[in-house]
Amino acid sequence: MKINRGGSIKAAKTRDAAGGRPVTTQALVASSADRVELSRVSAVLTRVEEALNAVSVVDTARVEAMMQSIHEGRFMVDSAVAADRMVAAVREHLLLHNPH
Repeated sequence: MKINRGGSIKAAKTRDAAGGRPVTTQALVASSADRVELSRVSAVLTRVEEALNAVSVVDTARVEAMMQSIHEGRFMVDSAVAADRMVAAVREHLLLHNPH
């Protein structure tokens, strides 16, 4: 579109896809009737996403119980279990980031 010196708007001219006849930009916009359709899968994915957003990643009840047991001096750490889990985590990290 072009704005004339008087402030009025005039449609700019361009060529059609074949490079032939001139077409105004208004005609191009009108002929390209963009439309978006969402499939049923999209609707399901949206519901799944909403459900996942509503789920807490942290089990707050378990965290509260652990904090209470630490506060009361009842929380015990099994060093063998902690070491095994650390080794497993490192092994998994190495396998994921250094595939052979």
